[in-house]
Amino acid sequence: MFLAHVNDLKPGEWQVYPQLPDWTLCRLNNGEYQLASNRCPHMGARFKGCQGSNTRVCPYHGWTFNVDGTPKASGLTKGCANTHPLDTRPVFIWNGFIFTDEHDLPPIELESDVVLESFRVDTVDASSENIMNLFLDVEHIRLVHGRVYAHLDSDAITWIYGDNSSIQLVNDVEGQPASQWFAVYRDEAMLEWQPGAWFITQPHAQKGQVSVYRYKSRTSTPEQWQTNCTTWETSWGQDNELVSQLADKFSSVYPLDPARQHYQDWLKNQTDK
Repeated sequence: MFLAHVNDLKPGEWQVYPQLPDWTLCRLNNGEYQLASNRCPHMGARFKGCQGSNTRVCPYHGWTFNVDGTPKASGLTKGCANTHPLDTRPVFIWNGFIFTDEHDLPPIELESDVVLESFRVDTVDASSENIMNLFLDVEHIRLVHGRVYAHLDSDAITWIYGDNSSIQLVNDVEGQPASQWFAVYRDEAMLEWQPGAWFITQPHAQKGQVSVYRYKSRTSTPEQWQTNCTTWETSWGQDNELVSQLADKFSSVYPLDPARQHYQDWLKNQTDK
């Protein structure tokens, strides 16, 4: 599951993301990242707040913990001391982006010095599986996104497949690299690179909720950033309208294209395990 970029938090800061409410992303004072439980081990209450620095506070009895999950104080309880550290988990970092679990996207050489310009949660009337299927479907681009993606050569997309991921390399009509689209099948994370920007969507376990991240390269000009945002937001809106019309768990009598078949094969393999 996608959570953040390494530039998003300063040492000592922590944040809880809506797609993963029972865990907290923490940047330790040494600069490293880890996940820590967002529930107090005393009575299981979630900690106060969605972001902050250093101390975590339980709203039930006032127990406190350091950013690394170690106990700090026992609040108002008597005869029950806060001695157990919070459960912690490592994170997986790819091109500066932080995920809860390892995936097999290959190392890339794309701009990674980026700044989070905005974060929001969108409501999308579709399952995460349908959202991913549409993300992998290039044959709808000319019909649905013909105007906004007129500069792309959607007939000449190069695919790279991993065991649990895929990449679409997209050139413009003059044959120059114009975009790259990355799909991580576990939790259906979708990342889109345009020169000067990254746009990332992460569906929640709760159907219909999608976290949306917009990252701007530090070298991007205001004009380039505005163009990137207009292009992505327009296509995202068009896809949301289309995906809301798709039936869940629909089984077509027709064969799938290789990209969607690769994703469906991965889903079936997870079910069979």
